[in-house]
Amino acid sequence: MRFEGRVALITAAASGIGRATAEIISAEGGTVVAVDTDEGRLKDMVSAIQSAGGRATPIKPMRSMPRRRTPWWSAR
Repeated sequence: MRFEGRVALITAAASGIGRATAEIISAEGGTVVAVDTDEGRLKDMVSAIQSAGGRATPIKPMRSMPRRRTPWWSAR
């Protein structure tokens, strides 16, 4: 197993490339620390990895700044 004894921190882990990466690393023996703002999908992904016998921990990031309603380049 390529990732045995290693921990991977994966951002945007709930879907797409992030999820695929988390699943591959877990299947190869690694422990996944999964970060995403979509709490529902994140929990589903972590449950799927754990059901398959892998190790994964979900983390929902804190936002230190409120989201902008307009893009930064047009806020002048």
